[in-house]
Amino acid sequence: MSGGGYNRDDGSGVRKVLADEDFLRRLAAAPVLPVGICTGVMVLSAAEITRVRNTTTHHAAKANLAARNATVINARVADDGEPISGGITSGLDVVLWLVERFPGVAAHQVETVMEYECRGALWRWWLLACRLWSVDDRSDLGLDQDARLEEDLDADQRRRRGRRDAQFRRCLLGAGEERVVHLPLPAGRVPGEADDVVERRPCRRQ
Repeated sequence: MSGGGYNRDDGSGVRKVLADEDFLRRLAAAPVLPVGICTGVMVLSAAEITRVRNTTTHHAAKANLAARNATVINARVADDGEPISGGITSGLDVVLWLVERFPGVAAHQVETVMEYECRGALWRWWLLACRLWSVDDRSDLGLDQDARLEEDLDADQRRRRGRRDAQFRRCLLGAGEERVVHLPLPAGRVPGEADDVVERRPCRRQ
């Protein structure tokens, strides 16, 4: 569900959809994966799809979304299993995440064709699930839960950025250039003991 027109008072755009109670009922009952982009998330909210769920939207509508009993996540994309949501230009990140979530590595190929790289935090429900599962004393969550979740988001963002950087290097290096290939560590060496073992090889365009 895309957004647009949420802040207008002429009854157009998202406001027109929000006034269509029949559409909202059909949306709530539809056997589909609900995806909201920008203020289109407010339509999912009106259909009660985001109620007590983790989600995000355009920054101008976050307060209204929170007022409708959604848990607003400070991330470009929020995947709560159902629904999936994003802000305005992060709609591109939402679509690429859908490609990555189902077929897998194809998302990186799509990024290359589009000449667009996902950025910012991607919140996924299993980040919180893993955090809850790993804490023995549930009272340890408390007010510190948000800070812990932010740490998880930051670490996950760094991992995804590093993986994409490697993918782009493989795709963009031209024939005749050199690339650095990371090799298995020799026997007796442990990661971090010294600089990575590398070998320079001719690179052919993939």
